[in-house]
Amino acid sequence: MSEEEIKALLAEQLVSMTDLLHKSISGAMARSQSDTDKKFAALKTVEPIEPESSLELKSLQAKFAELEKARAEDIASAKSTQRDNAILSELGSRKLVAPNSLKKLLAAQYGSQLEQENGKWFVKEGDSAQPFESIVDNFLSSEDGKVFVPPSSSVIGNGSKAGNVQKQTEQKQNLASLMEKALEG
Repeated sequence: MSEEEIKALLAEQLVSMTDLLHKSISGAMARSQSDTDKKFAALKTVEPIEPESSLELKSLQAKFAELEKARAEDIASAKSTQRDNAILSELGSRKLVAPNSLKKLLAAQYGSQLEQENGKWFVKEGDSAQPFESIVDNFLSSEDGKVFVPPSSSVIGNGSKAGNVQKQTEQKQNLASLMEKALEG
């Protein structure tokens, strides 16, 4: 199996795993939302408390505040995870150098502006919006973004055939052993 085939296979697996992770997170978010809604409904059906039992009222108010805070945290966490998955999904279809660093950079730059509509992600800036895919394409074609794109040349080393053959063989063996370790772990 060539290095390109291995990279393509890894890219396919990354996209597949990202989709599975997204589905799992969406399900967990829906379950959490449902559980929280049930708790809120139960609190709303509690009979009115007489004014003289202010301690019980304070206790219920504290529980209600805790539930509201937990719900807000769950929603924020789920949205953050969805944004991270959108970034990973976009990067997974590309050949990149240091994709994790690029993910962190894009998350820091655009994470709070990423919004999903009809299954597609956009970067919203004020009243305008651009597809996230275009943002990534533009960045990778910029001078700063070229750092994350591997060199187009397939020559390794100093260009002599003898050195290239040996180094390519070593690299393929190293890549194969890394893949085996990744698949085992």
